[in-house]
Amino acid sequence: MTADGQEINGSTGTDHLRLGAEQELQNKRSNSATLLSDIDVRKRLHELQVTQIELALQNSELLELQHARQEIELLLARYTDLYEFAPIGYFTLGRDGTLHEVNLTGTSLIGLARSKLVGRRFGAFVSLESRPTFNAFLARVFADENKQSCEVLLLNGEQRPFYAHIEANADAAEHTCRLVVEDISARKAAEKSLQNAHDELETKVQERTAALMLANAQLKAEIAEHKRTEAALRHTQYILNQAQRVAHVGCWERNNVSGAPQWSDEFFRICGLPPQAFTPNLAKLLQVIHPEDRNAVYRMVRRAIDHNHNFNSISRIIRPDGTIRHVRFQGNILRSENRKLQTLVGSVLDITEFKNAEEALLQSQETIRRLAAHQEWVKENERKRIAREIHDELGQNLLALRIDVSMLAARTEHCHPRLNAKVKAALNDIDVTIRSVRGIINNLRPAVLDLGLPAAFEWQVKEFQRRNGIACNLNISGGDADYQLEDDLATALFRILQESLTNISRHARADRITISLSKDACDNVVMKVADNGIGLPQDSRRKANSYGLIGIRERVNTLRGELIIDSHQNQGTALTVIIPTECPPPGNVG
Repeated sequence: MTADGQEINGSTGTDHLRLGAEQELQNKRSNSATLLSDIDVRKRLHELQVTQIELALQNSELLELQHARQEIELLLARYTDLYEFAPIGYFTLGRDGTLHEVNLTGTSLIGLARSKLVGRRFGAFVSLESRPTFNAFLARVFADENKQSCEVLLLNGEQRPFYAHIEANADAAEHTCRLVVEDISARKAAEKSLQNAHDELETKVQERTAALMLANAQLKAEIAEHKRTEAALRHTQYILNQAQRVAHVGCWERNNVSGAPQWSDEFFRICGLPPQAFTPNLAKLLQVIHPEDRNAVYRMVRRAIDHNHNFNSISRIIRPDGTIRHVRFQGNILRSENRKLQTLVGSVLDITEFKNAEEALLQSQETIRRLAAHQEWVKENERKRIAREIHDELGQNLLALRIDVSMLAARTEHCHPRLNAKVKAALNDIDVTIRSVRGIINNLRPAVLDLGLPAAFEWQVKEFQRRNGIACNLNISGGDADYQLEDDLATALFRILQESLTNISRHARADRITISLSKDACDNVVMKVADNGIGLPQDSRRKANSYGLIGIRERVNTLRGELIIDSHQNQGTALTVIIPTECPPPGNVG
């Protein structure tokens, strides 16, 4: 390099030095009074050559230093670019939290120019609720040589908050530390969205569990265990797998973007397969579904995917060993922010034991119903027998006694006045007893039933009006020949009428009743009892102690008939009974 700072190459520098040396030599020769000897000349020539070589080496070293300096300047420029334009912010702080340096990314995060940041405390950009966390973090940085990190809520120049992840190391020699600051607001938002989806799934699981608890009382213990495992399920995936295995509940998921479904281990076990035996898909699902249910399941899943709605159904699956299991498929839609289908998730509940218990319960209920019908039939026959015996035995004896007492009263009327008075009193008691016996016989089985169903209805309606003072209107279509029914059927209809009138007198607060008896086009007997009372409360039909309606409904079911109840508040109730004339006798149901 020349004196004015310009660079020179190796040969130019050597020539320049040579010219200078020759010029110096000429000056010395001109100034020298005597000529040098040959030996001196050789020495000086040798020295000049050595000097020339030394200068050449020095020039080479200068060139190497120049190249190294250029490389260092290039690396420095690259480092400056990396520092300034890094995707994360770099901040250099003193022990008191004062900002010494900051890169361009850091100024973008804060939203202020570098000149307005340097010299200020970094804590001024930390939110009030995060300052204790940041101060403790800064203290740890200067107290420990290891890297420290924290997450705080920062405020930019416009006081807009954003979440930041900060890492820092202390420089003990400089008494400073360098902060690496990354904006994690997007990640925080994603975590919040994921937590909301998780909470929604847990809410649906809880709702499903509550529904199962109401399904059958026999599953209370199992459902209680299921709820306990669900509470533990919120903490670890391990507990979730155990809960699924205990409760026989499998889960599945289908991502609408990738289309790839996932099955839980318990789903595979319900299907009788080893966990994760294959990569699941819709075709694999249809293979384990019972052939009679495959089309319905396929259409159900396709509708859910195409129309973006939930589904719930019961189907059958066939295990590899040929056994059939009953399962409940449930699918729920998880939608994106624009309400489009994002993920389809659901559960598979093995309800085979429940179905078996349900079938056993239905069989038990049917057996009880048949037994009750048989008992009712036996009770009616026993009433008929007792009424006949009372009529034949007690009635005849009372009649004979009345004849004897009546004759005694006639004979003592003139000769024994006092005795005659006692005899007449006894005769009155006998008459009262005879009327009571007739009432008992009618309560057991009205003799008027032997005259036909229309006559029995007329007698019952008149008795009801006499006892309760409620106006009744009876309409019977046709004559007695149209109602030549089996004795058990006629008795059942008569008892239904009695029970209906009793319910009205007790609960309806009615002052008018209309009773009709007819036959429809199918030759079914149709009986309708309507009142103008207060109507049935909404929950009265489901009350366990509504024995009147229960008794009527069971009689109708026994006769293979139909019961229709039409009731409106303060507008009365209409009870319609439709009984086929050709049905098995109640005592021989089944």
